[in-house]
Amino acid sequence: RLTFRRFDETDLPHWLGMLGKLKNIHFERCVFQCGQLPLGGTAVWFERCRFGKSWAVTMGKNPEALMEPGDPLYNDCRFAATVSLRGHEIDEETLGLYDIVFENCKMKSLYVAGLTLNARLYRGFQRVPDLFNPDRHGAPNDLDDFLAISTVFKKEFNLSCLHIQEAHISSCIFEDVVNLSSFVCERLNFDSCNMNSRVDIGHVHAKNVSVRDCHFKRSVIFDFSAMDVLLFNTSSFEQILSLEYSEIGDCIAISSCAMGKPPNFLNCRLADDAIQNADRETFRIIKNAFDGVGNNIEANRYFSYEMNAYLKELRQSSKGHRAERWLLELNRTISDHGQ
Repeated sequence: RLTFRRFDETDLPHWLGMLGKLKNIHFERCVFQCGQLPLGGTAVWFERCRFGKSWAVTMGKNPEALMEPGDPLYNDCRFAATVSLRGHEIDEETLGLYDIVFENCKMKSLYVAGLTLNARLYRGFQRVPDLFNPDRHGAPNDLDDFLAISTVFKKEFNLSCLHIQEAHISSCIFEDVVNLSSFVCERLNFDSCNMNSRVDIGHVHAKNVSVRDCHFKRSVIFDFSAMDVLLFNTSSFEQILSLEYSEIGDCIAISSCAMGKPPNFLNCRLADDAIQNADRETFRIIKNAFDGVGNNIEANRYFSYEMNAYLKELRQSSKGHRAERWLLELNRTISDHGQ
């Protein structure tokens, strides 16, 4: 085994000429001060290495790579800046020979674009989450930022138990399970994505979760999560959307979504601000879901929220509706809309 202690930009041409002649290289405890290592068809592994600059994953075609099943491409590595995987720099078939790309790695940001990924992307440090401990937001991030654009994820997409500042996922297709359970983040955005398998975002602690123009083919689980803002815009759900035992602090919106099955809001707690900020249609959808399972107590409670939101609409409307508004005001005063 050869150990290369340090690579920097001035050494790179010399090393590429020599290393490019090898078929397989295992880098262990190396320090890289360059931005990439384009070795063509050489199969590589990185273990306990350090990367001092932004790093681009590059990979040429090597269908005869000699890795063992379960091998990660990067194992227990530390990246000081952004790591990128771009489709035009990577042979997708060769990358798919690895079981996972990053295992037990820490980096500032991770950027994935224009790629069909046949390996699992990331597996972080497994820790026991303490969901409702506010000090969790002070814990070190595994990633500051995660960005995925126009990527097809063929294997399980797993960012569970990670601390991430912001995650933005746009125009992606997920063929296997999406697992973000026990995920901690400031902001999580899904935009124009297709989820073809189950989505587990349970036990999540997030300030802002936004889902826009997405299609969910299987169940979507947000159970036991705590979120300040949860917005679903013009998205469709073929199976159930579940927020059982979740907490919403500031705002929730599902009014513009198509629901193939009634959502599950059993024991979901909306804070006062969330009740004030939600629209009437959101309350109607939740009310009808409780009606459908015969939970009249919860259905009546959300009917009250629905009528209060409707009254708020009438108060803000420039049109008349004076008689209707007067009746709602009277009903609210007498019985809080039948409560």
